[in-house]
Amino acid sequence: MVVHWPEYLAELLGVAILVFFGTSAIIINFGSFSLVSGTIPRLFLTGLMFSTTGALVAVSPLGKLSGAHINPAVSLSFWLLKMMHHKDLVGFLIFQFAGAAIGSSLARLVWGEEFFLINGGVTLVGSGLSVLEAFAAETFMTFVLVISILIMLSHGRTAKFTPLIVILVVTFAVVFGAQVSGTSLNPARSFGPALATNLWTNQWIYFVAPITGAILASIAYHAKVFGKMKLKTAKLFHHDSYRCIYSECRLSHDEEESWRK
Repeated sequence: MVVHWPEYLAELLGVAILVFFGTSAIIINFGSFSLVSGTIPRLFLTGLMFSTTGALVAVSPLGKLSGAHINPAVSLSFWLLKMMHHKDLVGFLIFQFAGAAIGSSLARLVWGEEFFLINGGVTLVGSGLSVLEAFAAETFMTFVLVISILIMLSHGRTAKFTPLIVILVVTFAVVFGAQVSGTSLNPARSFGPALATNLWTNQWIYFVAPITGAILASIAYHAKVFGKMKLKTAKLFHHDSYRCIYSECRLSHDEEESWRK
């Protein structure tokens, strides 16, 4: 059995970078020394910084190698749609969670007391809101994120813009969802801070809801709810010079040509 260690390590580093800089964004915008005023501007900047970090990972050598899922929900969706071998799904999940733990631990080491002032970036149910409301919000937001990725990667002309769509979706999810559920969309992203702070209140939401959203998105895609489409790749930024471990790895010749125009 071939084990794709380079891809797994790329996912580990990608998630570690995402969680470290995502937590740093929260501290910069909500910490004791923040120069940003107003809840919405802070949320917008946090979402933009968080999502841009993920997009930059996607277009980096790390992302071009592994595909920059950097989210167990995204990997699960690709697996459900038969783009990933089950052994690679397991490898990705293990290394994604490990990367989140490393990223959050590094943020704790670098930021010290500021890290704890924002509870390490732990995702929490909004004040005065129910667990059900937070669960529904996380499920819906993850559904939108995953289905957007799947649709973008189904067309040669749009595939290269997938990281930009992720920036838009995640930024607006943070703006409109952070005060409801904390906006996780990513079980690993929630796991890292919870582990680093040992704050596990209602954390099951951030494991179950994103997975539920990803499953629903996969079902909708397979059922052709959004039209008849076929995934071209399971990489958020495909590049032919990097090996691909997925069942579909190349755009057709015509689509590759249109991709470059």
